[in-house]
Amino acid sequence: AGNAITSITIEGDETRFDDVWALIGLSYELASFVVITEDGIMFNPNIGEIVGYNGAATELVIPSEIEGVAVTSIGLSAFDANRSITSVTIPDTVTVIKHRAFASTKGNLVTLNLGNGVQEIHNSAFKGHGLTSLVIPESVTYIGEQAFKHTNMISNPLEFVTVNGDPTRFDEEWEMIGFALELASFIEMT
Repeated sequence: AGNAITSITIEGDETRFDDVWALIGLSYELASFVVITEDGIMFNPNIGEIVGYNGAATELVIPSEIEGVAVTSIGLSAFDANRSITSVTIPDTVTVIKHRAFASTKGNLVTLNLGNGVQEIHNSAFKGHGLTSLVIPESVTYIGEQAFKHTNMISNPLEFVTVNGDPTRFDEEWEMIGFALELASFIEMT
């Protein structure tokens, strides 16, 4: 039960596994390159990425920097399956929200404030949310498949989606992203 490894020594280039650390089954608590803040955010300052979380906040405000390094991305599954977070605020410094970053909240994530620097929201990033409204900043150029697919535990809670800037830029991917057609500005209901 659990990982019995208590320490790791990497010979040679110590950074060569930084981006796949969790994928190979290693705990970030064992990573010498990860900074863990007082509130439980695990941060890799080498790449400016939040890689994990072991805190207990319900209203999470992602800092724009940690120990003087800009937070520019939220990593693969960094907050995946966290069911205590109900609200997330992402700063303007974050440009990328990676695959499953905030997935599997079982509908508990109900408030999301995306910073104006976010450019990419990867596949399933917020899959399983409970959001009732969403504002997509003008800076966003890519939203992956099922990025905003709601949880199967409740009917789709989204009542409003506002796309700032060119509101047509996601029309072709609208349903694939996880948005209901009824929320699309390009659909006329008769």
